Amino acid sequence: MGATVGLVSLTKRSAVHENDLPPEGWTSFAFDHAVMRYRNRVEELFYFSMTGHIAAVGHAYEHHIGDGNPTWLPDLSENLLRAIALTLNSQWQNDTVEWLSETLAFTHREDRNYATFRKNSSPKQVDQHVKKLRGAGIAAFPEYETLTELQLVANAIRHGPGRSLTDLYDAHPDLWRGGGEEIRLRPWYLPDDKPMPRFFVREGDVKRYKDAICGIWSRISNAALLGETD
Repeated sequence: MGATVGLVSLTKRSAVHENDLPPEGWTSFAFDHAVMRYRNRVEELFYFSMTGHIAAVGHAYEHHIGDGNPTWLPDLSENLLRAIALTLNSQWQNDTVEWLSETLAFTHREDRNYATFRKNSSPKQVDQHVKKLRGAGIAAFPEYETLTELQLVANAIRHGPGRSLTDLYDAHPDLWRGGGEEIRLRPWYLPDDKPMPRFFVREGDVKRYKDAICGIWSRISNAALLGETD
């Protein structure tokens, strides 16, 4: 029922934008075209969350405009953007578990134990699960690196100083850009050789994370739609 991208004819490929095609060798099942519902809900989540971010910061500014320029407004904006990034990652995890559970149900109906998918929905674990069920993972997808960045960001937001924050700093020190614009005291419990928990998630970063999630779902859906016509 599925078909590798390499066997798709030029006529079929012309119906889908090249940038939305899955990697060479990816196989899909016909029911995977339904994953567009995941893309749609992520698009809606991003749109209304960012709309709320703009409205909240704007309302706070107008409410305190008589007090001059509130110095805490940047913190409010940054914390809201962090919350949106965390929510996007949680949505990806939930949707991935649902998708993998459906895949397991369709391919191995005798096995109803989905608990293994709920223990760890990191991109690495998802890749391993998909490889086991499909023979090819998601690590070859061009959005995979950004998805991994989002996972590190989400872990650092959840856990603060510690291994998660250090892993994020080692992989993406650029997220600490602008940290020297004002003096911030190092927490007494944080060793001098550890990164400060003051990384910045900008609007552009949140959009990149949203685009990565939606891009993966689009590629999986397109593989299914193209494969159905074989």
